[in-house]
Amino acid sequence: MRLEIDLPRRSLPTAIALGAIVGAIFLGVGGRVAMRIFALLEGREPGWSLGGSMTVVFMGAAFGTLGGAMLWLGRRYFKRSPLARGALFWGLLTLLFLEGVTPLNTDSVVAFSPFFVAYGAVLYRIFCHRYVARWAAVPATA
Repeated sequence: MRLEIDLPRRSLPTAIALGAIVGAIFLGVGGRVAMRIFALLEGREPGWSLGGSMTVVFMGAAFGTLGGAMLWLGRRYFKRSPLARGALFWGLLTLLFLEGVTPLNTDSVVAFSPFFVAYGAVLYRIFCHRYVARWAAVPATA
């Protein structure tokens, strides 16, 4: 038996904020580390600046909000199908990843994909197993 969970009104802001926080950590800070790895793999001299790093962290948070919104959309519209929720979340997240990684070659995929997968897994785990499970335990009020 599959449980259908009605999300409360606060679920969208929660998903977006959680996506931004997890995105800033894994896509932002992790993306900065991946850039360093990518430069080393390509044989380039890695560079660093505070402004550039802050921009990468901000962009990680911005893309993280999109991931949070996609996760919420899956939970909102595919209440009874975990496969459809997962396909929507991971499919759209993969499209964002492929669009954001330039140049798209073996070295960039090797450098960036661990942080991308960690972002998706941590966001999904925290939102679904921490927040949605808590909302399912509390009876919904009108």
